[in-house]
Amino acid sequence: MFFKVRVNGVVETPAIYNILGVDIEGKKDVLGLYTSENEVAKFWLSVLTDLKSRGVEAHSNSLSIVFIPQVLQ
Repeated sequence: MFFKVRVNGVVETPAIYNILGVDIEGKKDVLGLYTSENEVAKFWLSVLTDLKSRGVEAHSNSLSIVFIPQVLQ
């Protein structure tokens, strides 16, 4: 989701990332709202570290559906 904000007199349009979780019963919960200057690995590592420190657990089956394995060259 993008939003407009004025920083030092200049209008910028940063993104806010909504992290959603689904429990076993299918109930959806907002796990966090995060914003970053850009979408880099360090940002996602900090998001996942924050979720893990708060006790959020992921099942490997659900991750394999969402994250397609990448081949590095």
